[in-house]
Amino acid sequence: ELVRTNFVPDSQNYSKIQDLVSSSELSIHSLEAEVSNFKLVLPLLESRLSNIRKFKEFQHTLLAPIRRLPNEVLAEVFAYACSELINICFDRDTIWSLQQVCTRWRMIVRNIPRLW
Repeated sequence: ELVRTNFVPDSQNYSKIQDLVSSSELSIHSLEAEVSNFKLVLPLLESRLSNIRKFKEFQHTLLAPIRRLPNEVLAEVFAYACSELINICFDRDTIWSLQQVCTRWRMIVRNIPRLW
């Protein structure tokens, strides 16, 4: 609050204020050095974080419930979806699309003779 007054420091207060200014300058230089170090480390940390997030997402996909369905059940679903009763598979493109989902689905679709 002294800054907002007409206070004129005496020699003792002047010395204390100089010490405070010097101490503040040291703190500023120290913090600037820390900020500089953090700026160097930050991209590395962001890269590691990104890699861990990608890894987690990949691992999470392995927990998808559809992975637990037996091949026989998926084959029945595919065959039913492409049957004349429901006719979701309007053309061969849909069958080709099913095969492009993953290696497992491709193997299942190729082993359903009634689709071909």
